[in-house]
Amino acid sequence: MKKLQMSEAGTKGIPIGRSQVTKEDIPAAFLRHYPSLKSGKLNVSELARVCDMSRTTVYKYVSLLEK
Repeated sequence: MKKLQMSEAGTKGIPIGRSQVTKEDIPAAFLRHYPSLKSGKLNVSELARVCDMSRTTVYKYVSLLEK
């Protein structure tokens, strides 16, 4: 039943899966500390710890900002 519903949603143009993260979704804490990462005062692990997120999320946000 679930596959049928998903295929119907796909044919109607309804997106399936997780929504994409945009620059507007980046938390303020990350944006506040991001310049410290760029200047070398913080590394990725330290920034992740300060912002309470994983290093993978930090890399994802950095790639969004540098596009």
